[in-house]
Amino acid sequence: MSITKNKKIIIILFGILIILVLGISVLGRSNYFSKNEEITLINQNKEEVIYKSDKDVLVVSTICATCKEELDQLSKSSKSEQEQVNIIVMSTFEQACAFLEQYDIQSDVYVDEYGEFKSEYGITTVPKRYQCVNKELVEVDLEANERMDGKD
Repeated sequence: MSITKNKKIIIILFGILIILVLGISVLGRSNYFSKNEEITLINQNKEEVIYKSDKDVLVVSTICATCKEELDQLSKSSKSEQEQVNIIVMSTFEQACAFLEQYDIQSDVYVDEYGEFKSEYGITTVPKRYQCVNKELVEVDLEANERMDGKD
């Protein structure tokens, strides 16, 4: 009888574990981020800074063709529109500088050399756009925006 009781306990514990894993997985996929962690990035002056969400964000990589298209679009927008967006480049500082030289962009640029922003926001693909709402970042669906703009 104790073997049957132990099996029931194991099954119940396994069920609880599955529920916890699924719950964490669902919460982790949210596109609304309220992060309290301090994220260290490198600014344009090659200084380490604690990043604060105060503007919309465009996250790019130096090896991404779609990122280049996003930066081309941004460089064609007005100076005031560019200044409302922070660019975060997932790369080394030197690679980011060489990459961004080809664009005339007035945005503040930060480099995620240590992968902290990427880890904190669970970024697996780029480009990513985030809208700053009350100093918190909300992920913007780039594909939905393209469909609405008639680019699809």
